[in-house]
Amino acid sequence: MPSIIHNQAEVTYHYEQSVGNIRSNIVETIIEDILPIKAHMTSLQSAFNLNEVITYLIQIENMGTESLSVTMKVSLPICSTYQLGSLKVFINSVEIPIVPTVEANILYITLPKNMSPQDKGIILYCMKVDSNIDPCLCAITSSLYITAHSEDGSTYNVEPPSSVTLHKETASQLVLCGQWTQDYRTLTYTIQLLNYGNLEATHITLMDWLPFSFNIHQIIVETNENQVIYSPDQYQYNRLNGMILLPNANTASLNVPAATLTSPGRTVIKITGTIAK
Repeated sequence: MPSIIHNQAEVTYHYEQSVGNIRSNIVETIIEDILPIKAHMTSLQSAFNLNEVITYLIQIENMGTESLSVTMKVSLPICSTYQLGSLKVFINSVEIPIVPTVEANILYITLPKNMSPQDKGIILYCMKVDSNIDPCLCAITSSLYITAHSEDGSTYNVEPPSSVTLHKETASQLVLCGQWTQDYRTLTYTIQLLNYGNLEATHITLMDWLPFSFNIHQIIVETNENQVIYSPDQYQYNRLNGMILLPNANTASLNVPAATLTSPGRTVIKITGTIAK
């Protein structure tokens, strides 16, 4: 609980034979308690899928001036199972053998010795997502609760608890955009494939219809920093009806990378040519 202290100044003064005093207003100061234990939990994966093994990382530090006995309680996500033998605990880079207990989907981790002031710890453990989870389940959450006891009997609880929420991996979400540009007699048809999902879109087949009697000069596919020039035997093109199909079955797969935190994945296809008279 925060501590409250009050301050008030009093001044006594003399003038010739007179004596007087005056008091100031009362100042109230709130001193917030500083927890000596700090912890943070994260996941090495950014999403989850069926039967996937998820690795969690806990970072803990004794920021106080006293030794602390530490107990961690981790609520495992629903529809998941702790992987026996996966727990690894390191205090100041030295591995500490620990056998945790699991009860009712709660993982209990008690450090075998006290954390001295400025000690830092890293805890790793794994859990596996069940194969028969509800199809409507789109996110799972795991929370970390820490209780620390000092040698003078004080108890500290890290609040609010640190938690990690993972969202279910989704199918690639593609958006296709087309645009024509003209440079004298040469026409360039630019197609952008945008992936807003968190998985790479693979084995894409593009079918489109170009203008009647369009002569293809070059097809370039750009993904990130890579550029591939398609030769005529790597795609199918029917000049009579303008239908183009790429790539061929014997050509490397056409893929679009997954979206990042700031932008969708992008693959650009540029078809350059002229229209026959």
